[in-house]
Amino acid sequence: MRLLGRLLFLVPLALLFAIPAAMLTLGVVAVFDPVVALFSGEVVWAGLWSLLDRLSDVEDPAPVLEGAFTGLSRAAATLLVVPPLFVGVVGELASLRSALWYAGGTGAVTAAIPWVVRASERAPTPEEIHITLALFVTGAAAGMVYWLIAGQSAGASRPLPHEAAPARS
Repeated sequence: MRLLGRLLFLVPLALLFAIPAAMLTLGVVAVFDPVVALFSGEVVWAGLWSLLDRLSDVEDPAPVLEGAFTGLSRAAATLLVVPPLFVGVVGELASLRSALWYAGGTGAVTAAIPWVVRASERAPTPEEIHITLALFVTGAAAGMVYWLIAGQSAGASRPLPHEAAPARS
């Protein structure tokens, strides 16, 4: 019963804070890290011009805009929602309470997503490795926030260390 309550209340609450933490971290990294800033700028610039080009070719822009926002939403959900959700649910079911699990696991899953999607056999460039590290930091921030809210007390029935019975001498 406790696990069900945690999955229905505490996990969503933790995700409610972890996802904006990931967004904020990614935004800060995109502004202050020159490699990520350059990459982000190029992606936004190319996407904007592609969208404007497509909009100029159609009479009704609504489906084009809907498709663009759907794609952007999917990409954001894949990078910002799926990793803390996956690591959080696995942590709950396995009764894991380690900050390393939540921060490191969420960071690793977030950083791995572009590599899994890309599935290329060529060697990564230094810029790609740099962006991977930035994504790891983004995921780690989300995982740490999740751990602070729900991860420390994960598990169905194990008592917390401060709830354990005192040792007898």
